[in-house]
Amino acid sequence: MPLLRPSTIVLAFALGSALWILTSDHMAAALFADSPRVLMWVGILKGWFYVAVVSLLLFVLIKTFESNWLKKKEALRTSEEKFRRLFEAAPIPMALTGPGGEVERLNGRFTNVFGYTPEQVRHIEDWWPLAYPDPGERAEHKEIWTRAVARLFEDQNPSAQISQEATCTCADGSKRTILFTAAQIGPSLLTLFQDLTDIRTAEQGLKRSVEEKNVLLKEVHHRVKNNLQIISSLLFLQMGQVVDPHDRSLFAESQNRILTMSLAHEELYRSNDLASVNMRGYLTELVRRVAGAGGQRPKISLDIEDISLPVDKSLPCGMIVNELVTNTTKHAFGPGSAQKSAGESGYELALVFRRGPQGYALTVSDNGPGIPPGCDFAAPRSLGLTLVHSLAEQLEGRIAYHYQDGAHFVLTFPG
Repeated sequence: MPLLRPSTIVLAFALGSALWILTSDHMAAALFADSPRVLMWVGILKGWFYVAVVSLLLFVLIKTFESNWLKKKEALRTSEEKFRRLFEAAPIPMALTGPGGEVERLNGRFTNVFGYTPEQVRHIEDWWPLAYPDPGERAEHKEIWTRAVARLFEDQNPSAQISQEATCTCADGSKRTILFTAAQIGPSLLTLFQDLTDIRTAEQGLKRSVEEKNVLLKEVHHRVKNNLQIISSLLFLQMGQVVDPHDRSLFAESQNRILTMSLAHEELYRSNDLASVNMRGYLTELVRRVAGAGGQRPKISLDIEDISLPVDKSLPCGMIVNELVTNTTKHAFGPGSAQKSAGESGYELALVFRRGPQGYALTVSDNGPGIPPGCDFAAPRSLGLTLVHSLAEQLEGRIAYHYQDGAHFVLTFPG
């Protein structure tokens, strides 16, 4: 059964004493008014009884305080023992410093990592010249840390922490990157030293590796672009030996296809992101070159959202644009077509590329006569439109055609 609280005992005794003082004298006088001798002994006994009660009360109070003190002392001892064990068993270096900067405790891991013994670091002022031999560096880190600690104690927030990353010198002269994290524990400061040396070394190695691979990838894209341009130049030279207009047009179409791939690699070479192609720059340059390849100067309208696509999507998309624009320049506005050309009002070409909730939508349209009657767009016989359908399937999309004041080709594919 738990002992009564001291405040309860004192309150009960105060009430009892008040009642005893008020009633005992009147009762004794009323009962023994005719016997002075008896009244005297009653007063003596009352005094002894009061002394006995006070003594008993003091004994109970002393035992209660003693029990509470022993319990608190045991709880404090247990708490200190747990803290000591945790402090010593911590896998990272730890230090406990007092209000004046005196080092109250260092764990074994501190000596293992830094090589400094508790005898060498008795005060925070002993730490600075050991960890930072350079006076300028020492003054800088000391000022930053001192200000941070001062703010921490001014805030008086039990959950507040301060952190600082710095490179420290160990007893053997080696350098280690350390993350200092400190928190207030009563009047003392508990500091944890997390060794980030291996992590930072790995990060630097990874960064160098990524930079080297980026340089290699840029070089690969640059060489591929150059090789494609060489192939295009060879085709152009070979085309000079071809007299038949139909055969020359086949060479020109092949050159445009090579140009489409070359532009994609050129865009990757110039970009900081070697995994994706900026479609606004890519398609703008592609349409400008392909549309003007036949000598026409079309009125071009472009509405291209600033989107970057990976190579496996951007290249098929560019190839489709090449085939559709080539088809327009060859059939809708080429020689012998019913439309006007070369700076006249009849040649208009529009391209829209946007991202929607269901994916991407690419529209290529012109104001030409459209696909000739008898030509089945869904089952084409020409190589160009066959490539368009094949590349649309590669993008897991679909290509649709309709005629309304000109030809409209709409490619949709998932994002």
